Amino acid sequence: MATITNLIRTGSELLTGFSQHLGNDRWQGFSQNWNLLLVSKGEAQLEFKGVKCRLPEHALAVIAPQENRVFTTVAPWDCHWIHFDREPYMTEVIEWREVIPGVWVQKLAKEDYPVFHYLFVQVADLALRRERFWRRLIYCLIQEIVLRGNMVFGRALGPADTNLAHKMLLNLQENLSMDEIARRCCLSRSAFFAKFTATFAVSPRKYRENHLMRTIQTLLETTDMSIADICEQVHMNNPFYLSNRFKACFGMSPREYRRKCRPQENGR
Repeated sequence: MATITNLIRTGSELLTGFSQHLGNDRWQGFSQNWNLLLVSKGEAQLEFKGVKCRLPEHALAVIAPQENRVFTTVAPWDCHWIHFDREPYMTEVIEWREVIPGVWVQKLAKEDYPVFHYLFVQVADLALRRERFWRRLIYCLIQEIVLRGNMVFGRALGPADTNLAHKMLLNLQENLSMDEIARRCCLSRSAFFAKFTATFAVSPRKYRENHLMRTIQTLLETTDMSIADICEQVHMNNPFYLSNRFKACFGMSPREYRRKCRPQENGR
């Protein structure tokens, strides 16, 4: 179950707080207000009408008012949140990446997270003290969060570079180095990593690793290829290294995974 600390009820249109949830927790969020989230730790999955998206560590998210928001934690999850009325208090356009309809998410770089954390803490402090103009000041901070989010998103990859980076990272045969991919995107290595992570909410190395693991999964599930043959198919040199990486990702060896996903063949 969730434990909530510093829950501040400030009226029908403004709520702010900090929530902590254990792994494998599931709950429904408020649906009548706009919602700003800042994930301090862990990862959760958000679901609307059967459509899901990730809320990883150091994710910044905006959720529009709509049907109940269903959250499921993947790992112990700490999150700052603000519920607010967007109209008539603010008119800024949200320029962040809309990952599913009505949900905008971006992964913050390490250097950006403290700035947003400070803003969320200031909102909670103002709501707690309720000094003169506290409500107006909170909405100024909400607008700053949205505008700073727009600024961060503006550092992300453009559509052409996004498409190019996506194709190059998924090309296991060519297996380009990160330096070469950054060069072809006309960026420095550090700028490429920062922009790619801001765009996809995951580092380019993790993005490639996820694709590699999904490819191996598919080959294990749909073919009778040996581990050595799969290794050659995905352009890896060492079957032992492949097995170690697969086990680190899925908690079982490729052979164990094949036995589990194809139990009807175990007795052959």
